[in-house]
Amino acid sequence: MARGSLIGNILGGQILVRGGGLIKHWKFVLYVFVLVLLYVTFRFEIRETMLTEVKNEEILKDLRDEYSNKTTLFLQLSKRGAVEEKLKENNSRLIPPQYPPVIISQE
Repeated sequence: MARGSLIGNILGGQILVRGGGLIKHWKFVLYVFVLVLLYVTFRFEIRETMLTEVKNEEILKDLRDEYSNKTTLFLQLSKRGAVEEKLKENNSRLIPPQYPPVIISQE
């Protein structure tokens, strides 16, 4: 019965209160408290870092898409300019269009 009550006292925390246990082990209790506090703090910081990393990945993806769109537009513009220069070199009577192309629908 004494063994059962000892385990009950340990699990219930009574061992720290009875017989000056808390006073005897105050350094250990303080150490455990500091460890728990550090664990919670580090976990919070890691979570914040992970959230920041996810946001940065989304921004990076958007910037890559924007870069590819601008690169494609630039290549199209440079090709158009090259075609216009070739037409001028060959004294062509073609002129650049004033309006963008329109889809002709047949009804």
